[in-house]
Amino acid sequence: MQEIRVIENQTIGNVRIVSQAKAPLAPIASNRK
Repeated sequence: MQEIRVIENQTIGNVRIVSQAKAPLAPIASNRK
């Protein structure tokens, strides 16, 4: 319960998670010329 109170009292600012990051399924090739 104490850990939850600590987490609730932490301020992050104007940041919020829009969506979780996902790793690509295939490698992405570079655009070297």
